[in-house]
Amino acid sequence: MARENPGVRFCAAHFCGFNQPTFDEVASFDNIWVDSAALSIGCDLVRKKSRIYESGSARISTDYRNPAQVFATIARRYPDKFMWGTDNPAHSYVSHAPIKPNGPPVHLELWSSMKREKALLSQVRGRLRHQVTVANALNFIEG
Repeated sequence: MARENPGVRFCAAHFCGFNQPTFDEVASFDNIWVDSAALSIGCDLVRKKSRIYESGSARISTDYRNPAQVFATIARRYPDKFMWGTDNPAHSYVSHAPIKPNGPPVHLELWSSMKREKALLSQVRGRLRHQVTVANALNFIEG
């Protein structure tokens, strides 16, 4: 869709599921950025071996026990494409509902906080921090 609509800006949600090939492809487009929404929750799920996010060799190689390190790794690799603070960064999600239609209920408790999401920035400083917290969002919104 982005290739066919170069004049439209797109945001790839939830850090592309930590999928390295997807990030690499996004980096080749002028009209796609990636948000970091719920990245700390994503790290929790990777550590719990959830199938929600990428596993195996396609997953970005970093230490998922340290969400700030994960954020910093992605920010350094994709400084012009990665954005912090989008899509309600401190959102928690609690549900007991089917994931698939007519499926059994699945209980999820995915917790975050603004303090936790702000801590993602602890290893990103200076120009790079400005790029991922301000400049990329402005480029995405305003072009």
